[in-house]
Amino acid sequence: MDFCGSWQQLSDGHLQYLVDLELVNDTLGFAIDAFGDFLRSADAGLSWQHIHREQNTTSTRFTKVAFAEDGIGIIIGFGGTIRRSTDYGETWQPVTWETPDNHSPLHLHSIDYVTPDLFFIAGENGIVLRSADKGQSWESIAPDSSMQWNCIDFVDSLHGFVVGGIDRIIYTDDGAQTWHERPIGIEQGLNAVYTLDDMAAIVVGTHPRTTTFNPVFKTTDAGKTWQGHPSETYGEFFNVNFLDSQTGFVTGVSGSILKTTTQGENWQLVPQRKTGHAMRDIEFSSTGFAFVLGDDGTILKTSIDNLVDVRNDFSSSESKPTGFHLDYPFPNPTSNNLSVSFSLTKTAVVDLTLFNLTGQKIAVLFSERIKAGHHSRSWSLQHLLPSSGIYFVVMSVKQRGSGQAIRKAHKFIFIN
Repeated sequence: MDFCGSWQQLSDGHLQYLVDLELVNDTLGFAIDAFGDFLRSADAGLSWQHIHREQNTTSTRFTKVAFAEDGIGIIIGFGGTIRRSTDYGETWQPVTWETPDNHSPLHLHSIDYVTPDLFFIAGENGIVLRSADKGQSWESIAPDSSMQWNCIDFVDSLHGFVVGGIDRIIYTDDGAQTWHERPIGIEQGLNAVYTLDDMAAIVVGTHPRTTTFNPVFKTTDAGKTWQGHPSETYGEFFNVNFLDSQTGFVTGVSGSILKTTTQGENWQLVPQRKTGHAMRDIEFSSTGFAFVLGDDGTILKTSIDNLVDVRNDFSSSESKPTGFHLDYPFPNPTSNNLSVSFSLTKTAVVDLTLFNLTGQKIAVLFSERIKAGHHSRSWSLQHLLPSSGIYFVVMSVKQRGSGQAIRKAHKFIFIN
C-alpha cells in the first residue's frame, strides 16, 4: 500500500495558520485559522468555504472549535473570546463571562464537549471554565492561578485531565470538583492529552533532540505513574486523537504523524510527502476518511484504511471491543447496587435508562458522550426504583454522523 501517494492535499490557498478541525456529521466540517478565519465544508471535506473573517487583531484570534450533536457549536480564542452557534455554524454570537479578579482578558486554548449540555474550557492563568447549559453561561473552576493550560480532555462527565506548561498535569475523578497533581517528572512542555478511560491517558509535547526524552507518555493509573514511549522523530507534537480504543495518532512539526495500534504502547512514523508544515490536528469522518490540517492553510485527506495499514504494527495483548456491547447487569437479583459494563468501538453519545415491565421510563442513569473502550458504572437503586420487581436497563448509542440510535437491553430483578 502506497502511504506516500495516498494523501490528497486540500488547500484554501491563502490561509496562514489552521489550528483546529471539527467534523460535525457525514457532510459538515469546520476548520479555524488563528488569525480570524473559519472555514466550512458541506461536502464531507472535499471543499472549504469562508463563512467568517475577523479583523486581524489579538482579541479575535481563534484556537479551538467544538460541536455537539444537536448543532450547538463553541469557538474560543484570544482575549477570552467565546462564540456560540445554535444552527450548525451558520451564525455565531458572542458569549460574555466573568473574568477572575485582577486578570486582564485571558487567552483560551482548549475546549472539550462532554455531554449535550456540558462543555469545559481551559486557558492561561490557570483558567478552567465549565458550562452546564450548552455554552450559554460559564463558571470559573480554576484550580491554579498561574499556569497556562494547553489542553483539557474528559472521557466522561467525571474523569478528565488538563495539561500545560512544563510538566503540569492535573486530574479529576469527580467532574472538576477537586483536582489532583499528576506530574510526569520531566522538564518538558506539554501540549495535548487524550483521556482513554477513567484511568488511562496519553500526553504529548515537546521532544528535544536527546535520547532522555520521549514525545509520548501514557498512564494507566490516573496519572500516578507515567511511561515514556520513544518515536522515530524529534521535535514538538501538538495533538493526539484516537480512531478507536486501540488506534491513535499524534501530529507535530515538519509534517510528522505518529501512529499506534496498541492503545499507545508502541508508536511508529506514518510517511507522507505532501507537506513539511507543522500538522496541528487530525480528525476522522464517519465516511471513512482522515483529515490532517496545519500551517500555511494545509489540509490533507486520506482514507482511514490507508492510514491504518497493518505493516510494521505491533501486536497487542489488550482485548479490543469488537462491537457495541452491553454486558448483563450485576448482581442479578440485586437489593441495592447495580453495576453495568459496556464497550464501544468509537466515541458515541450513550444513554442508559431504567424501564419497568410495562415500558414506563423509571430513571435515566446517565446521558453522556463516551469514548471508545471498555467502561463500567455502578448505582444505588434504593432511591431510584419504587418497588420490587422486574426491570430493564436499556442502553442507547448514537455515533456522530449516524442516523437513529442503536439500542440494547437486559433484564434484572430488584428486591426491596
